[in-house]
Amino acid sequence: MSLFSSEIVQSEMKHIGKLYAELQDVLMRPNFKEESTDEEKRDVLTKMERLIELSEVLYTRVQLSDDPECVRQKEEYRIQAKQLGLPTTPFPSEIFAYARNSIREMMRDMGLDTQ
Repeated sequence: MSLFSSEIVQSEMKHIGKLYAELQDVLMRPNFKEESTDEEKRDVLTKMERLIELSEVLYTRVQLSDDPECVRQKEEYRIQAKQLGLPTTPFPSEIFAYARNSIREMMRDMGLDTQ
């Protein structure tokens, strides 16, 4: 059975897609940062954290699998990383940690980390 046909992986991929779409809808609003409440901002940053968490888990599963679909996906990651000027193998976990730290800094800068 392919990794991508697993019920758990399918569910997580749907969740990733849903979170990404929700974030795109919100962040594409003009003046989001200026016009949103603290609760709306906190919700967006929490969703971003969850998206990073799910993405890291999915990435790790792909890296550990020798499934042909995963092998193709690893090559796609490598190509995309190269285009972005990132290390191509292995994709460093520091990138996920950096993203999480950036979100925490945004929360702190907005004064949202105290609640």
